[in-house]
Amino acid sequence: MKNIFVLFLLLIAVNTLTAQIPNQISWQGVLQDSEGNLLDGNYNITVKLYDVATGGTAIWNETHSSVVIADGLVNLNLGSVTPFGINFSDEYWLEITVGSGTPLPRIKLSSVPYALHSKTAESVNETDPLFSASPASGILNTDITNWNAAHSWGDHAVEGYLTEYSESDPTWDNGGNVSNNIGRLGNVGIGIYTPTAQLHTHGLGDGEGNVLHVGVFKDTPGNPPTSGAGTRMMWYPDKAAFRAGSVTGTQWDKDNIGKFSVAIGSNTIASGDFSSAMGINTTASGNSSTALGWYSTASGYSATAIGSSTDASGSKSIALGSETTAKSGFETVIGRFNTDYTPNSIADWSETDRLFVIGNGTANDSRRDALTVLKNGHIGIGTSTPTSLLHTLGLGQGEGNVLHEGEYKGTNPGDPPTSGEGTRMMWYPDKGAFRAGGVTGTQWNKDNIGNYSVAMGYNTNASGNHSTALGFNTTSSGHYSTSLGASTTASGNYSTAMGINVIASGFYSTALGFGVSSPSAYETAIGVYNTTYTPTSISSWNSSDRLFVIGNGSSGGERTDALVVLKNGSTGIGTSTPTALLHTNGTGKDEGNILFVGEYKSTDPGSPPASGAGTRMMWYPDKAAFRAGAVIGVQWDKANIGIHSVAMGYNNTASGDFSNAMGHNTIAYGDNSTTLGSHNSAHGDYSTAIGYANTASGGISTAMGGNTIASGDVSTAMGGGTTASSTFSTAMGENSTASGYASTAMGSNTKARSGYETVLGRWNVDYTPTTPSAWHVNDQLFVIGNGTGSTSRSNAMTILKNGRIGIGTATPVALLHITDTDEGNILFEGEFKGSGPSDPPTSGAGTRMMWYPDKASFRVGRVSSTQWDKDSIGDYSVAMGYNTKALNVYSTALGYSTIASGYISTALGNSSKASGYNSLAMGYSTIASGYISTALGIYSESSGDYSFVLGNQIQSPSAYETVIGRYNTTYTPSSGVSWNVNDRLFVIGNGTGNSTRSNALTVLKNGRVGIGTDSPGAGLHLKGSLHPSSFIYLESDEDEDTGFRFYEGNTVKWHIFNNSSAAGLSINNSAYSVALFAKQSNAYIGIGTSSPTQNLDVNGNARFRSIGSGAYSGVVNRTSDGTLTTATSDLRFKENIATLDNSLERVKQLRGVSFTWTSNPEYGTRIGFIAQEFEKVIPELAFTNPTDGYMGINYAEMTAVLVEAMKEQQTIIDEQNKRIENLEKKIEILFQQVSNIK
Repeated sequence: MKNIFVLFLLLIAVNTLTAQIPNQISWQGVLQDSEGNLLDGNYNITVKLYDVATGGTAIWNETHSSVVIADGLVNLNLGSVTPFGINFSDEYWLEITVGSGTPLPRIKLSSVPYALHSKTAESVNETDPLFSASPASGILNTDITNWNAAHSWGDHAVEGYLTEYSESDPTWDNGGNVSNNIGRLGNVGIGIYTPTAQLHTHGLGDGEGNVLHVGVFKDTPGNPPTSGAGTRMMWYPDKAAFRAGSVTGTQWDKDNIGKFSVAIGSNTIASGDFSSAMGINTTASGNSSTALGWYSTASGYSATAIGSSTDASGSKSIALGSETTAKSGFETVIGRFNTDYTPNSIADWSETDRLFVIGNGTANDSRRDALTVLKNGHIGIGTSTPTSLLHTLGLGQGEGNVLHEGEYKGTNPGDPPTSGEGTRMMWYPDKGAFRAGGVTGTQWNKDNIGNYSVAMGYNTNASGNHSTALGFNTTSSGHYSTSLGASTTASGNYSTAMGINVIASGFYSTALGFGVSSPSAYETAIGVYNTTYTPTSISSWNSSDRLFVIGNGSSGGERTDALVVLKNGSTGIGTSTPTALLHTNGTGKDEGNILFVGEYKSTDPGSPPASGAGTRMMWYPDKAAFRAGAVIGVQWDKANIGIHSVAMGYNNTASGDFSNAMGHNTIAYGDNSTTLGSHNSAHGDYSTAIGYANTASGGISTAMGGNTIASGDVSTAMGGGTTASSTFSTAMGENSTASGYASTAMGSNTKARSGYETVLGRWNVDYTPTTPSAWHVNDQLFVIGNGTGSTSRSNAMTILKNGRIGIGTATPVALLHITDTDEGNILFEGEFKGSGPSDPPTSGAGTRMMWYPDKASFRVGRVSSTQWDKDSIGDYSVAMGYNTKALNVYSTALGYSTIASGYISTALGNSSKASGYNSLAMGYSTIASGYISTALGIYSESSGDYSFVLGNQIQSPSAYETVIGRYNTTYTPSSGVSWNVNDRLFVIGNGTGNSTRSNALTVLKNGRVGIGTDSPGAGLHLKGSLHPSSFIYLESDEDEDTGFRFYEGNTVKWHIFNNSSAAGLSINNSAYSVALFAKQSNAYIGIGTSSPTQNLDVNGNARFRSIGSGAYSGVVNRTSDGTLTTATSDLRFKENIATLDNSLERVKQLRGVSFTWTSNPEYGTRIGFIAQEFEKVIPELAFTNPTDGYMGINYAEMTAVLVEAMKEQQTIIDEQNKRIENLEKKIEILFQQVSNIK
């Protein structure tokens, strides 16, 4: 029986209301077991009274049989079995024992003496000044003084009882009717003389201020003490409920009071069982629910509503804040005015229902959610219906912002998240730097990352502080430098390089175009292949250095400048070394023209100053347009000049209104379009094309770098060979294509095919999306490509729009799908918290794979309850499967409902438990509770330390015991923790069931081995009932010996074996001499010989120490060769027959003697002959033993000698008898003759 203890006690004296000595005492209590469970059932209860707190002898006791206990409640009438016969004026202690358990702690009886001493007040007639003298007021000191003055024995207020027989108590007497009500109008003080309230308790000592109200919970409760409106504090024991505060209606009537409920405040309702309601107009109608605050409602099971007008209707839901609603099971809502919705389930877990919500609405008609977390793990920020792992939505001004914050380390920054080659998007807060794209070397290592720098594209390097590098092989090594395009370098501080193969090495310099350079400080160079020179200074202003250059060379070996402006103001057109404010040099036809025109004509503009091919700087005021450079066709003719347009460089066309075209063979066709570089085309309105051979044909599109195409509206193509063909699409890097709506392709040869898709890296896997223009859950959302070529495309990571993430696969079929047999490594790092670990990532029921670094623990599978909560997770533990629990340090639990609670324990299989230190439980319902024990199989248990079991329904209770098989016999070992020679060491069970347990083999720790017995009494104990159970088989190869060998220590003593060469069973001594041999073919037995020729063949002496007496059928003789035969005397065996003669004479010569054996005196006195004497008389019957040389006598054949001697003697006797007879006859004749004579 589990330990039982008393939760609380209430002692009251019955039959004492008339101040009589009690016949019985009513005892009531609540009984629980050691786990806090209320007892139910019938129990025997023994009650004893002691006059001491501990020890001593009971002065009264009785036992109540089969006491009914329901929900822990017990009621006893003490004295109903054995009447009291003691004086209750003394102190006593009560001791309770439930069943055969341990007695509960004794309880001091402190209230009974009051009733006992009141018996002396039966005849008092004094008026009670406490209540009668002043019924409408409190008890005054003068009242107490008046009371005590009339009596000489004790202070009543101190002693607590009356001392004179002349007193009476009208308060409690009331005519002696115990059923009358007691009513008084004054204050009542308990422990205080001056009560200031109707009931004023005062107790400063240990336990003196306690107030206890006890009742009995009723399955069928009666009405509460009162109902309806009112202000009250009410204890309702029939439902174990409590109310305090005020109500204006039926809120605290019987039907609105739940069992074990609490309601405090104004108009609160706690109608659910085990519910609590506090505050104003709160309602807790769900069982085990809680409602706190103002107008909050908790109607779901175990729901909690706290705050103002919150509503928790989902099972185990929580609503906090103001006007929040938690409708689905397990849902938690905080904040205010969260959005309303209809859940799939209010009681159960549904993946699409909400799990956590932060409401940020402003009113009931403008509800909204700041954060929504669904049970499937989707998180929405700004949206209540997230469709991906993280879904943000912000349509208002500034609402869609996403912020990643870190801390800049001005000195000693840490390493970036990763280094070396790779394709990645990386935020490096220690340097405030950002990287996106791919590198093949160390470009994005720590030393190549400048503070506050940005590098995007392929092999970009932004090593300067505050630098930016975008595109293909761009380098920004100068502080505050910027490089865009392909193979551009901005090495000067504050320099900018844009285009292809441009270099901005001067401080504050800018290089735009193709193959241009700006080596001096503050220099700007645009166009193609400007001339190179050595500046006076690369870091400071020098008037002789260049300020602005437009290159128009045709190649690296044919560099020329269309325009050069020096820092001293000299401008050269057609010369790179101007020596005047404006220095033009044009030796070819029309090359040296300079034109300044007048007024813009909004309608019907005139023709430009010049048209057709040519090299010129032209101001065209009728269209407010400017041209500078050279064309070889009609690019600068009227039709190709947009109003307010600018075209500079070589063969550039700016035909769109407000367009700009600079560089070489660029076209700015769209209104407000811009082209810079070489062979660029900007056809779309508001489009921009910068670099080489770029096309921006979409509206508001941008194409930068080399051979890029931005054909989609509001599209961007940057880098080399990139294409952004869909609306809002972006392509960056090398040969990347963004053809999906609002898609982004970055890196090298990447393709973003579906709507809203983002691709980074290189050579990602190409595919045909479900739709290129809209959102579809099966299409890709984010991809990082890591292919090596067009025929070996691959993805490092793929995220679909349904939230599935693939690493090593482009078609993930799960929330996280990882594959790649060669490169499938996954690393999750964290920090182990030896003390004070935080909560795990999640708790409670659920299906998940969880890494918990604070405890260095791992979980994967599913649990239905708290098995994977913080308190159920051991440090460095692993639990996998269903409802597995790894509680202790280094523990492992795998399978179904396995528990590893021991230190370094392991539980695998189904319902296995490993509770011992370093224990292993594996299989089905196995238990490994011993220290370093192992249990394998089905329903097997290893409770002994260092024990091992393997099999079905087997047990190893002793230390170091190993059991295999099934259903071994059970026993109580001498020790389960240490070595005991009488306990078992190894067992093979071969039982068939719990009631038919048996052992095939039992080895004890003392070395004894039992076969067929589990209590071997010898080194080897074989027990069996029939063949072959009681047999031992020894088998060898043909013509090979097999047998036993016996040792004393290391010395061989005996051999018992099948002698194959002699064809028999042989027993040999340590010298290998034959002691006993049994012939296999004829069963002959040899003693001292391995070749017996008779049934028993003894080679040597045979000794019979004792031969019993009895009838016999024949006599045994020994032949000359030692063969034993019967005493044969058949004539057919004999010849040379002759009758013995002179036998009597021989016998007469013999001397019979008595003697004792010198070697065996214990045989006593014997009789016989002396062989040496006998040989002299009858040598035929004397012999010498050839074995030892001692002489013997053939006593058996001596019979024939004796017979013949007797015959000879008889002949003599017969002859003598005849002579005597003749003599007697003669004497008789003589006597007659004599008589006759007389």
